[in-house]
Amino acid sequence: MHPGVLHRRFLSDLSTSLFSFVLPLLPTSEELTIKEEVRTLIEKLIKTIEPSARLLSFGSSCNSFGLRNSDMDLVVLIDDPDAGLDPSLFVSMIGDLLERETNFDVKPLPKARIPIIKLNLAASPGLPFGIACDIGIENRLAIENTRLLLTYATIDPARVRVPCRLVSLQIADLELTSDGITLMVLYFLVHVKQPPVLPNLQRIAPVRPITEEEMMLEGRNVYFFDDVEMLRQEWSSVNFESVGELLIDFFRYFSHDFQFNTILAAAAARRHGGECG
Repeated sequence: MHPGVLHRRFLSDLSTSLFSFVLPLLPTSEELTIKEEVRTLIEKLIKTIEPSARLLSFGSSCNSFGLRNSDMDLVVLIDDPDAGLDPSLFVSMIGDLLERETNFDVKPLPKARIPIIKLNLAASPGLPFGIACDIGIENRLAIENTRLLLTYATIDPARVRVPCRLVSLQIADLELTSDGITLMVLYFLVHVKQPPVLPNLQRIAPVRPITEEEMMLEGRNVYFFDDVEMLRQEWSSVNFESVGELLIDFFRYFSHDFQFNTILAAAAARRHGGECG
């Protein structure tokens, strides 16, 4: 058999095996339902302290890159500008409330550099792996980052989500965050692969004028093009490489070509091979 045919068959078999490997690692619908019930319960309790509070999920638990039984990351946002709640005091108040009203093991950290509450719920017959959860206060940048990653994942689910999950398992010992690993994969798919697998959402012009208030958050430009349906009408990748091909190239690139001392891998990189923004 011709070597080219063998190579294509190998890549096809590899991609099939990767999908089969990842599928059992995905969160079950039951797990997602339980976590949403937990979020809703905690939000309802927090509203007894501050009615304008919202409790939102962020990170891998809702950006579609999460693995089964992964921790929950939640953030409290206060919509009333006159609430004037001190984050440290608010964390202590929430911690006391959750200790009284729930079965969680509650550990408030009001004096940490970024005050948070750590929650743990022991495993039980209905919840074999328990629940671990961190609750932060007013981390609006985390919400925007989650929206950005979710939008990228929605554009090409198979070729974005599968490599991210596989890479996170392969290099777990390097102590990189899940968002850090996801950004490495996105940098590779947007800036390294030619032609690119994904567009640079932060470089696509908005279809309507946007205000500085919409664009800037805590001194950072958080704009990105988030209308996926419109994007699909105007842009499509001409890169048709399989998940197996992309994963091989990813590890080749970051093990041999990436200049760790001079390049910052970021989804909004200005150009491949140079300083990134």
